[in-house]
Amino acid sequence: KAFYTAATYDDDFVKTYFTTYKTTKEFEYALIRESILDKVYSYINDNTKVNSYPIAEYLSNKKQLNSIADDWSERYGITLEEYIKNAYDMTIDQYIKSNMKTEMIFYHLCDLIGAGAVPTEAELVAMKESLVQSTKNEYMSSQGLTESQAIVEANEYVEALGESYIYEQVMYEKIDDIISTQVKTSVIESELEYVYDTKIK
Repeated sequence: KAFYTAATYDDDFVKTYFTTYKTTKEFEYALIRESILDKVYSYINDNTKVNSYPIAEYLSNKKQLNSIADDWSERYGITLEEYIKNAYDMTIDQYIKSNMKTEMIFYHLCDLIGAGAVPTEAELVAMKESLVQSTKNEYMSSQGLTESQAIVEANEYVEALGESYIYEQVMYEKIDDIISTQVKTSVIESELEYVYDTKIK
């Protein structure tokens, strides 16, 4: 016999403990959306190059690290610089800039969502149809299937990918469309120019 009972939840449970949501469907959709946004965030991070950083923000971060450096060495018997090198394989300068980039990209992602990066139902349907079509063609050429066989196989394959995969693909395309000249090279610097006048390379 199992030592535990699997947790179950219904609309009443969700309304009681997660007051933002009224139904289990809303709650589940929110969890999926959060997971997808994490992946989209990683996508932007991987395809972003920051050419310059706000100097005031950089110096503030450096000052904060310097303020804990002596206490860190006393407490752990290793300098903060050595710890960052061992834990992250970065210099302090690289570590500061990495954290700044993360924050800048987070705000940029919020701007993208506001600019219309969230997929519509029609776009999701179109992406699904496109995936079925391309998969069908691939099966016909690589496996020698008839068109009707390939359509069945392609539909099954795309269904197995799941709705969240299709949602991600649409978001990636929309992000590329919204910032098509920037996403692969320098997403951040032009978006944040109005925040700080002085930059650090």
